Amino acid sequence: LQVLGVNQAGQTVFGNKQVGNQTNKGFEVDLGWVQAVGPGNWSIYTTAYDADPQNELGAQPSRAVKTKHTAFTKYKFASGAAKGFEIGAGYSAVGSSPGVGFARLPSYELWSALVGYERGHYRITLNVDNLADKRGIMTGAEGPGLLALNPPLTWKLTTTWTW
Repeated sequence: LQVLGVNQAGQTVFGNKQVGNQTNKGFEVDLGWVQAVGPGNWSIYTTAYDADPQNELGAQPSRAVKTKHTAFTKYKFASGAAKGFEIGAGYSAVGSSPGVGFARLPSYELWSALVGYERGHYRITLNVDNLADKRGIMTGAEGPGLLALNPPLTWKLTTTWTW
C-alpha cells in the first residue's frame, strides 16, 4: 500500500508499506456502445464499481474507494436542420474513503457537457467541465501522487481546421 508520511526534514513523502491481508468483495463493470463511427451515431460509455474492501481488522483500508460510477454519452446529427451538430454529457461519482495522513476524503459528483458543430474542414467544440462549480473536492484518491483539487467551472472552446 502506498502511504503518505513526513520525513525528518518535515517534507511530505510517500512510499510502500506492508499492510497485511486485504480482501475486496464486490463487482466492477465497464460497458461501452457505439452504433457506428461518424455522424448519425450515438455513443455511450459507462463504468460501475461497488465493493466492500476490508483490511485484516475488518475496517475499510485507507484510500480504498467503495463506489465509483461514470457515464459519458455523445450524439452527432447526420441530417436535417441540425446536421453537423453534436451534443454530449458526462458524469462521475466517487464514494468517500479514509485518507492517509489527512482527513477522510469525501464523496463527490462532477458533471460535464459538450456541444459542437462540424462543416467541411471546420469544427468548433465547446466543453464545459464541473457544471455545478463544486470547489475544494480532492480527486484522484487512488494514490497519494494523484491527489489534486478539481478545477472550478471551466469552459473550453476549440476550433479545428482539417486539411
